[in-house]
Amino acid sequence: MKISETLDFVALDIETTGLSEQKDEIIEIAAVRFKAGEVVEVFDSFIRPKGKVPKFIQFLTHITPQQLSDAPELKEVLTKMKSFVGNSIVVGHNIGFDLGFINHNLVMTGDFPLTNPRWDTVDISRAYVPYSGDHKLGTMVRYFDIPLENAHRADADAIATGKLLCALADYITDNYSMVTNSRVLSLARMAQSESISFWERILLHQKSSAISAPPVSKVKSPYYNVIENLVPAAKNPAIDSVFSEDGLFSRDFPNFEFRNGQVQMAKAVDDAFRSEEHLVVEAGTGVGKSFAYLVPSLEFAHRSKAKVVVSTNTKNLQEQLFYKDLPQLKKILPVPFKAVLVKGRENYICERRWEEMITQKELSAWDASALLNMYIWKMHTLTGDVSENSSFDRNRYSITWRKVCSDRYLCGNRKCMHYKNCHVMGLRKEIEDASVVVANHALLLSDLRMENTTLGEYGYLVIDEAHNLMASASKHLGASLSYTDISILYNQIASGSKRQKSGFLQLLAKAIEKSALPEEKKKQVITEAEHLERVIEAGRPKSDGYLQSRLC
Repeated sequence: MKISETLDFVALDIETTGLSEQKDEIIEIAAVRFKAGEVVEVFDSFIRPKGKVPKFIQFLTHITPQQLSDAPELKEVLTKMKSFVGNSIVVGHNIGFDLGFINHNLVMTGDFPLTNPRWDTVDISRAYVPYSGDHKLGTMVRYFDIPLENAHRADADAIATGKLLCALADYITDNYSMVTNSRVLSLARMAQSESISFWERILLHQKSSAISAPPVSKVKSPYYNVIENLVPAAKNPAIDSVFSEDGLFSRDFPNFEFRNGQVQMAKAVDDAFRSEEHLVVEAGTGVGKSFAYLVPSLEFAHRSKAKVVVSTNTKNLQEQLFYKDLPQLKKILPVPFKAVLVKGRENYICERRWEEMITQKELSAWDASALLNMYIWKMHTLTGDVSENSSFDRNRYSITWRKVCSDRYLCGNRKCMHYKNCHVMGLRKEIEDASVVVANHALLLSDLRMENTTLGEYGYLVIDEAHNLMASASKHLGASLSYTDISILYNQIASGSKRQKSGFLQLLAKAIEKSALPEEKKKQVITEAEHLERVIEAGRPKSDGYLQSRLC
């Protein structure tokens, strides 16, 4: 029996005149009861607002003032809704928003707020679906092939949310073992998630049907960082044979449009490679400049057995080249090549630091919330590049990410026990025999400063969006120091938290304690580590005061 067939809950959704529960009003409430994965009862009602409904809300929801003019008042609808819900588990997509409005208005009308157990399909989908573009309701229902008509209407959204919850529950039990789900539950508890009882229900179901082997996940990461075109070696195609009106592109690209500017640019790039001269090209929108430099680059790299580095200003264009343009060229060009996508080291997770953090018995709610949105992604990633994980907000969880990302100052290189599984070291090996390396300006300049530690030696460089290079150079070839940088450095050396001993000195003391060293040596090292910890703690307020005085 699937877990969805055992679930009994009420899916909630509301439509409002805005985002503030203090200032805005509810104009529609829907509550849909699910049993055994099916809709069995629906409560849906408009609410007559006291003020006007903004035009953009009318456009978004298709709710007109005429529909609301004869609707019942707020208190009457809330009373009926509360009776309908009863003691059931309440499910919502961002349930905190819906219950925030509902409970605020219940209190304002003299009633008690809802205290039912709540499951949030946003939190659950972020934990288990890291490879979707985002986690909006529309995106999630498309991901699971759930129909959604009349989106942004409370009844339709509530039904879709309930079906999404059932789909997620089945997806989790079908693809992840009790061990994995138990670890996710542990992180959810430390993160103080609203949906803890959902994960408890998942584990209860798996325990009751544990006679079969644990599920083997069928989930595969859609992201990669190496493309190999293993076609037999042949004569490299001439530029005209690729870009002309009857060339390779015209035969293999649907709706191909011949562009003379593209041919001229491709020939100029090809000539520059052959004569080993510098070239500056200004190409307007619609010329097709990516193909105009990629085709000659691939052809030259194969002919001369050289490596060509292509640098873009943004990671978005970098990924467009790698996940769209190069796969298309792989299908069309009869040229063997190996292309590698590489970003700055700080974009990749460090296996050692991840293991150290994930095995801690206690984490702050903030760190646990961040790891909850990374755990399943970490199981599947082939690249270790966190930007592929749509569940993880790197800006929001920047401090947590700095604790687990690859850091050249803390890297043990070949001495690290995780060296063979290290994403950064593996990528560097791939770069060694690559034809084309797709990088970005930030990495290009940072690597130049570090004497080509990542990109290695190269003699041929294509700079796309070159007008942005000067601004990037001033940023990445300069130096900056902030309060956050200093604070993170202190925490890396010696964690300031009394509950979490995760700094280098504290981990060193733990490792020494478990080692086979003589007791006298152990005591000596641990004493010295503790002394350095006290020195670090004494230095914190001094550096804080210095930075504050400079900011004033």
